[in-house]
Formats: sequence, C-alpha cells, structure tokens
Amino acid sequence: MSEKITERQRTILRAVVYDYIEQGEPVSSKAVSSKYTHNLSSASVRNVMAQLEGTGYLFQPHKSAGRIPTAKAFQFYVDTLAGCREPSRAVKEMIESGYHGTLRFEEIMRETSRLLSLVSHCAGIVLAPRIENIRLKRIKFVKIGGGEIMVVLVSRVGAVQSCIVRMDEELSQNELDKMSGYLSGIAKGLSLMQLRARLVEEMRQERTLYDTLLSKAMKVGMEVVTGQGREDLYVDGALNVLEQPEFSEDVEKLKELFRAFEEKSLLVHLLDKSVKSGGVHVKIGCDDEVDGMEGCSMVTASYGSRGNRLGTIGVIGPMRMNYPLVIPLVSYTSELLGEIFEKRGTAGSMLR
Repeated sequence: MSEKITERQRTILRAVVYDYIEQGEPVSSKAVSSKYTHNLSSASVRNVMAQLEGTGYLFQPHKSAGRIPTAKAFQFYVDTLAGCREPSRAVKEMIESGYHGTLRFEEIMRETSRLLSLVSHCAGIVLAPRIENIRLKRIKFVKIGGGEIMVVLVSRVGAVQSCIVRMDEELSQNELDKMSGYLSGIAKGLSLMQLRARLVEEMRQERTLYDTLLSKAMKVGMEVVTGQGREDLYVDGALNVLEQPEFSEDVEKLKELFRAFEEKSLLVHLLDKSVKSGGVHVKIGCDDEVDGMEGCSMVTASYGSRGNRLGTIGVIGPMRMNYPLVIPLVSYTSELLGEIFEKRGTAGSMLR
C-alpha cells in the first residue's frame, strides 16, 4: 500500500470488506458500528469511511448509500489475511472423494474444475498439462487413408493428444505399427522437447538411413513434436459468477462477462502466468488483461509432479469472493492433483 493508514482505519476497512463479501450490498456506517466496532459511534465510523473513500479504498455509489470496497481495498484485505487456514475436514473429504477410482485423465481435469466450483460457488478453471511438458509413455500411428495418419501421444500421467499428419505415400497399418514401436522406444520417459532433441541427434548421426521405414518414422516424429502446442481448458460453474448481483443486474456487463468466459484463449493467457511459479496467486480485478472481466478476481496455483509444473488450476469470481475459503481451497487442490499425477507418473499409468 502506498498510504499509511491508522489502526482504526484498518479495522473499519476490514469490517467493510468482510460485510460486503457476506452481504453483497453497500455497507453503512451503522452496520459497521453495530456489528464490528461497538466502541465507536456510527458518526465516528462514517467519518473514517469518508477518509478511506478519499484515499481510494472505498467508494459511494449513491449519496444516500453506504460504501463499497474498491480493488485497492480487496488487495489490502488479502494482503493482511493472517495466514489462510487449511480447508475444513468436510471440504477436504469432498475434494478427495471426487478422485475415487481409476478416473481417466480428462475426467480428472473435469472433476477438478467441478469441485473448485462446487466448494467456492464461483467458476472453477483448470489448464491441462501442455503435452510438450509431460513425459511420454508411447506414440501410436493409426492409418486413416489418403496418405493421412493419426498420431496419438499418450503421456505417463494419462494425457492423450492426437494430430493428423499427411505422408507422401500410403503405408499399411503393419508398417505404421513398426514406426510407432520404434518411436515409442526412444520416446518413453521423455518430454516432447527432449524427444525433439533426441530425434535431431538420431537424424544427424544417420542411424536410421539403413531402414527407409524408420527414416520416415523419424521425419514424422519431427513433424509431430514441432507442431504441438494446444492447451485444453476446463471451466465449470461460470453461471455461478454470471448470477452474482454485480453482473446479473447489468445486462451489458453480463454480456461482456459471458463473452470473456467464451474466449478461452484469454483465460489461458491469464492462467499460463502461474505455471512457471509456485504458490497461490491472487489477482484482484482481471479487467486490465481481459476485456469484460471488470469486477472479477482470480485465485490460481500451479500443479505438477517431481518439481515439474504441468498446469494451473484456479477460481474466478466476483471481487467479493470468500478469499479465506478460496485461497486454501485452491492451494490444497493443486497439491492433491500433483500427488495424483506423481503416483500415475511413477507407476507409469496410462489412460485407462
């Protein structure tokens, strides 16, 4: 914070933010005095609230209304939270129960976004691991016809990604099986980045020139690893945000927010920033980077296995979201997701 504020101002500011999170309505000095500061009169509280308005922490939508916290006030509130507690035992059990059985990779991603939304009452978002950052288990070539083949990449944690590659000549499925078997042998345990380097080295040393089929496999492999880069984003509970009074009572704002949720590439841009760093990140107000998200905040954390950060999970909601609940929720879920992928990667599990 740029300004120094007194302890009394801090107490009243926290009270205003807390009450606004709970009620979603402008907060009056009378409410603060009766519920949070019994030793201060309503007039004294009103005077302090006016001071906080003057320094940009509060604003008054109408002359006769109470005050509403600004983004600056919410940032103050988050910065002064005295260490967010862990989720309750009930919340932990709810999250853990969502990962029962042998879920497929895509089911884990969808379940994570659903659980984040269910607990937070906001939108749960999950950025799936980029295929180039995770370890491969095998590569499969499937004949389509007309010189086209489908290349299926299966990672050790169960992620599956496919693409279509065109070849100059028709190959039988037996020939393609031989090609994919060879590439799987050298790709196992490598990331796409590492596989690309390995293929470059293999081709440089001309080890496969004695076998025309394997030489073709190398070239197809290079085309595949060079062309990857798709991100999968899972969103659940966007309606939770759209139904908040801050947005639902303003048709234009509602339309803008709806368009923002539909434009997943913009959300990926926001989430991608958290992949490379650890810990929980809280962004108060997203409108400076994503048009239409005025009045929204986002809490994110990256997840991974063995120190390898794979993707990001998070919660998007109104600025008055319940941060003491959401911050530990996102932190705990990201750790649990990392443990799940660690076990799958260690065991060499693939998509079931």
